[in-house]
Amino acid sequence: DNVFDGEEGSRGIRFFTHGYDVYTPHRVLVTHDYHGHQSNPIVHTWGQRGRQDIVHESHWKWMDEIEQARGALSVFGSARVNLLLGIGKEDESLRAETELIRKSRYGLGNKRTLDQAIEFTGINLRERKMEENKCGNLLWVPFEESPNYGLEETLARGYAGEVVEPFVFSPHDAYSNSDPAPAGSDAAPVHVTFSATNNEIPNYRLAGGLVCAVLAVIVRVSTMKRKKDDKHKN
Repeated sequence: DNVFDGEEGSRGIRFFTHGYDVYTPHRVLVTHDYHGHQSNPIVHTWGQRGRQDIVHESHWKWMDEIEQARGALSVFGSARVNLLLGIGKEDESLRAETELIRKSRYGLGNKRTLDQAIEFTGINLRERKMEENKCGNLLWVPFEESPNYGLEETLARGYAGEVVEPFVFSPHDAYSNSDPAPAGSDAAPVHVTFSATNNEIPNYRLAGGLVCAVLAVIVRVSTMKRKKDDKHKN
């Protein structure tokens, strides 16, 4: 069921449809030493089923949850990603399962549509081809924001095939959370509350802006210092 190719595009489109915007910096700030990582026997465990000291991913604990939901599904792995994103010709026999996957917690969002993602990227997912090169300055696609950053909407969505109880968020009282009801039962809403008042709730946008400003200053100072050192060398 593993997905090696396609997880980046899947994550990007899910971000987009959930109302997140992904930006590409004009300068490379973080890199992945792919060759060095794959050449390191300590961290590279792919295909090493014979080693006794390595627990293969097929035996990880979270696999039990996946096994419990398999009865409601028939498509897995890369084919499942294609189903989620509408890549390739639509299979009418899998229409119900496609909707089940898209409405699950890790499916598509409801802030922007898949058609808007196709228009924004210029990638025709259905026909598997690039319609237009959209690299460059793009127009932001507006959407209607939800209260509490859509927390209730996200947590009220279960895994594909899982029955979950309604979710209610209240930021006024002490933190509490009731035990989830069994799947398929008439569950009462789960109330998750926090002890912070509205004035005490952290302003994440402000904090994020401050972090970006600090990073910009650091990059600017580093660039100026490098230019100064190069000038002295010459």
